[in-house]
Amino acid sequence: MAEVALVPSTLSEQPEKKAWERMDGESTRWYSRYKRFQGLGPKRTVLAAVEQERKQSKAPKSTRSQEKPKPKKPASVPGSWKAASIRWCWVERAQAYDEDKVDKMVTAMFEDLFEGPALAFYRVLELRNILTTVQKDFNTNNARMTADQKIAYYSRMQKILRDIAGEMRVFDAPTQRLVLQHFAFKEYQEHTSPLTPARMLQLQEQAGGMESLTKAIEREKARREELAQLKEMLGETGVKQE
Repeated sequence: MAEVALVPSTLSEQPEKKAWERMDGESTRWYSRYKRFQGLGPKRTVLAAVEQERKQSKAPKSTRSQEKPKPKKPASVPGSWKAASIRWCWVERAQAYDEDKVDKMVTAMFEDLFEGPALAFYRVLELRNILTTVQKDFNTNNARMTADQKIAYYSRMQKILRDIAGEMRVFDAPTQRLVLQHFAFKEYQEHTSPLTPARMLQLQEQAGGMESLTKAIEREKARREELAQLKEMLGETGVKQE
């Protein structure tokens, strides 16, 4: 059986800096203002960010005053904000941030769609488990069964075998392998030690066998060791959080 890559390969081991993270040379003040702009959502404008900052910086008015506020002239974007938004690519960075959020939403929807029985792989596993249960029940009670009961068991097992064969005829192996690679890697990342026998069996089946799982884990350990050494050489202390 061909090996299954449990851990997706990457072009670079160096963590890629996100476009919406603080840029080199960008001051804390202007990065904070960019974050305000970013947080306004897809319909954001620089003017809306300016007005939001102005409102938050004003002292609260006395509750005694019952007078209605006088209408104000439309606010304008200060030149410094315009220059900063252009220099630090606010629009492009915010769009990249939005696209990342959409991608994560799509991933979550994809996982919901292909969860459990929706995936042919899991349907085959479930059918196989049902067949095993029926076979064990038949072997246990075989001596006490009537001829009609035995025929009913044979019929049931044949039906399950036909269902498995039907699933395997339309089994899109490349797509199933790609989907399972994603789920196996996610489960491998989230598992806690020590693994229970049931969880280890699941990982083994998803990886395509114990040998493939062992090799995948060894590759991942080696990859992480190399990454840790590289970070140490570069003087890094950790991955920056958003």
